[in-house]
Amino acid sequence: MTDTTVATLCFVLIGWFITHLFSEARERRKELRTNIDKLHDAIYKIEKDAVSFHCATEFSEDLNDDVILQMAIIERKLSRIIKSSDLAGNIIRLRRSITLENFDKTGFTRQPRRSNIVYSISSACQDIEDELEAAYRRKYPDRFPYFTWF
Repeated sequence: MTDTTVATLCFVLIGWFITHLFSEARERRKELRTNIDKLHDAIYKIEKDAVSFHCATEFSEDLNDDVILQMAIIERKLSRIIKSSDLAGNIIRLRRSITLENFDKTGFTRQPRRSNIVYSISSACQDIEDELEAAYRRKYPDRFPYFTWF
């Protein structure tokens, strides 16, 4: 083989490797974006259901159980996407905002839409969504090379 043939072969292999690297990163980015979008939907649903539960005229055992189940599902999905240590405080805050007050049958009272409980639920959901988006931007920045190496 001549030097030009070896050089050409090296350039082709390097070009293929770089193309492959960026294609893989793009696919991972798309998969993560899809999972985050699904999580946004789940967070919106738990927020809606938790607010409906607290603002209901009477205690609903079914909605109570559904909100607890949704919380567990969201926590499991979050742990697959982002390090749990990054979101631990926000997850605890969401769980507390939903279940700490007015969540058992004996102490249930209807909450107005502008109550502190409703506000804290919405705020905790927004904080989780913000942290998800921040983690996504850290992993896949808007500038070249559009992903982090490590």
